[in-house]
Amino acid sequence: MGRPVRYTSVTFQTRGQRRSPLHATSDGPPSPVLRLLFLVLLCSTGALAQRGPEPPITVLSADGGLRATLGGTLHTDARWRSGGEETEAPTAEAFQLRRARLEVGVEAGEAVRVVVKPGFGKGKAQLVDGWAEAAVGRGVRIRAGRFKAPFGLESLRSSSALWFAERAFPTALSPRRDLGAMVHGSWSDGRLAAAVGVFNGVPDGGSESGEPSDAKDAVARVTAEPVPGVRLGLAGAVGAERGSPDAPALADYETSADAPIFRYAPGVVADGARQRVGPQLEAEAGRFGLMAETTWARHRVRGTDGSEPLTHHAWQVAASAVLLGPGGPVSGPRTGTVEASARLHGLRLDPNAAAFAHDEAAALRATGWALAVHASPTAAVRLGGTVERTTFPDTETPAETFVVFRIGVGF
Repeated sequence: MGRPVRYTSVTFQTRGQRRSPLHATSDGPPSPVLRLLFLVLLCSTGALAQRGPEPPITVLSADGGLRATLGGTLHTDARWRSGGEETEAPTAEAFQLRRARLEVGVEAGEAVRVVVKPGFGKGKAQLVDGWAEAAVGRGVRIRAGRFKAPFGLESLRSSSALWFAERAFPTALSPRRDLGAMVHGSWSDGRLAAAVGVFNGVPDGGSESGEPSDAKDAVARVTAEPVPGVRLGLAGAVGAERGSPDAPALADYETSADAPIFRYAPGVVADGARQRVGPQLEAEAGRFGLMAETTWARHRVRGTDGSEPLTHHAWQVAASAVLLGPGGPVSGPRTGTVEASARLHGLRLDPNAAAFAHDEAAALRATGWALAVHASPTAAVRLGGTVERTTFPDTETPAETFVVFRIGVGF
């Protein structure tokens, strides 16, 4: 369509479009009319773009050496919950802005990449991600900042590509986002990948932005595709943490609806070594996908009666099928697809954890099933509904039913 538009020293380009034929290069500043035209283009093209994985707004330097992108995610839910433990979480018959995130990325060729992602979901403003990475050769890159630790299979998936409204129980035992540095890479066209990093360390299912103590956690993950369509993974994490009454460095465990399953009693704190291990499996065949993972987390905790190691276990098996639209399991919104998914998942806490519980009748086990349907009228919009049922064996806690309808927009 002609030459690129240069606005002083930058070139504007939008997803799904070739560069504009307008040419505005001059020795002086652009006219007010051109300034207004560029603002209109920047505001309108995001709504028009509906194809491909790229953010809708891309800014290129005049020489093409720098590339900046702007994207975002918006998830709006209608939620209904009944049964389970009493909770103050706003999930019973409530609308919720689950996620509202912007993502700004800057790349210098293939060598350097910087990402900043602020988030505003659930009424909270926070830095979701903020990191920089550089290529060091042979498919290896170094990353530093705040980002997802390389551990959980479902934890590492984008929230816009989840098969269900919320992640399963293994994520509740996995480290989430943390501050640290990581070396990662992939080889043989992605069939072999590995990542290893050192992080501040977080409780089960936790994300942190600060440094709770001087201790550090090492986290690593290796994945391999021995045959096409089947990917095996193994993740591990080791570290140590000693909490205090004000910062116990322990996590409470909740259902998908944010209702409590188990809470540690006041004064119970982390007291030494912690280890996590997580075998994982992904498989794809035509329109079908399978995902399975299991996670063990071992912690030493200390209460008023002494210290003891506790080992918790979580697992999930999930399957998905594309019913309409392009073939292949849905890894994210694709125009015209309708997908159905089902899963079983469970959580089993160490029996000795009862001695450290806030409530003597706290559940030590939870088992759930979920069904979900998603439809993508365009690549930028994903509509979904999830129904989940969670039971608590060996307790008097009533079963919990959780229903979510979500409108997801990615740009």
